[in-house]
Amino acid sequence: MGLVSFVFTKFDAEKKKELQKGMQLKQDIIIKGVKVKKVGKTGEVIEIDFGARVDYSPDIARISIEGAATFVESPEDTKTIKASFDKNKKLPAKWGVNILNIILIRANIKILMLSQDLNLPPHIGMPTIGANHKVSEYIG
Repeated sequence: MGLVSFVFTKFDAEKKKELQKGMQLKQDIIIKGVKVKKVGKTGEVIEIDFGARVDYSPDIARISIEGAATFVESPEDTKTIKASFDKNKKLPAKWGVNILNIILIRANIKILMLSQDLNLPPHIGMPTIGANHKVSEYIG
């Protein structure tokens, strides 16, 4: 499955009050819809509409984004993905993991940037170096 396009369509970020000890983070991602779109005279792509949200609670801040990821797949697989989503509101396992990972990577980066702009802690763990970290002298 090849990614053709990835666009964000909505950003909503609000910090209501200052951070407090014991706050909780809740992250959620949803697939809002699946559409098959015609490309050229005979081609088709599949567009996945999504939403991602991070809540800093209790009622401290909220960041939500929406967008669409467009993929190219064989016509048979495109129909299978669309039919499966229409029937049970889930992506088929064969493609779902790949689709969700692509969306998560891009959405998490954007949410991370928005959280930094609002002076909020990151919603995902970031790599850090401890005080006792030894720097390797390997250069090859």
